[in-house]
Amino acid sequence: EIRTFASKEDGVPGLVDPPLPFPFEPGVTSLSPGLDQVLAEMTPGERRVVVVPAAFGYGRNGTYPRETPGQPRFVIGPNTLLVYEVEVLSIPPS
Repeated sequence: EIRTFASKEDGVPGLVDPPLPFPFEPGVTSLSPGLDQVLAEMTPGERRVVVVPAAFGYGRNGTYPRETPGQPRFVIGPNTLLVYEVEVLSIPPS
């Protein structure tokens, strides 16, 4: 079964449309190990389709973000293969 999800402004996945930009700091922000590694290697303006096997995503536990009253519950089940479409908009100066 294929389900579409996007990131909210805090980077937490959910049932939002359109996807919202959020800050990501390599080594600090944690999304999923597979996605974190790819994002850390990307440059501004770059877009990628990233395939993350379950072992490098949410693994055997899946993820169950907080419920939002009045909205369907968003869940990524255990052992789910994830396919992300990502774009780095900018990188703040260090």
